[in-house]
Amino acid sequence: MNTTERNQPGDGSTEGATDSATDSATDSASEALENLARTSLDDSVAHLDAATLSRLNRARQRALAEVSKPYNPGHWLSLTAAAFAIVAIAVALPLLQSRDAGQPQSLNPAAMSSNEDAALLEDLDLVLWMMESEDHAS
Repeated sequence: MNTTERNQPGDGSTEGATDSATDSATDSASEALENLARTSLDDSVAHLDAATLSRLNRARQRALAEVSKPYNPGHWLSLTAAAFAIVAIAVALPLLQSRDAGQPQSLNPAAMSSNEDAALLEDLDLVLWMMESEDHAS
């Protein structure tokens, strides 16, 4: 490939060079900012008193000890079981209530009044009479 083929207009080769130059400038600006921040932080740490350095070291050691502890899924397991139980109850309650709502009131003795008792007994007498008349007819 010769140089005229590499730099054809519209082939993106010069655009890529511009992008890499911009990336390079951005990278150098990031590095400069990083170096400035590191220098400032190092200078501020150099002027800390012994008590503060000791507190920082103890906090660091506690954090490292927490990270090095073995993973114990026991507490997550109990939380998961409790969440499952709550979801199961939330699903089951509406189903049970809809089943109870579909039950006829006449089967619930606490809900019957004396008028309902009389009507039920009349219906029962009618059913018995119909059964007896079928038996005599056959």
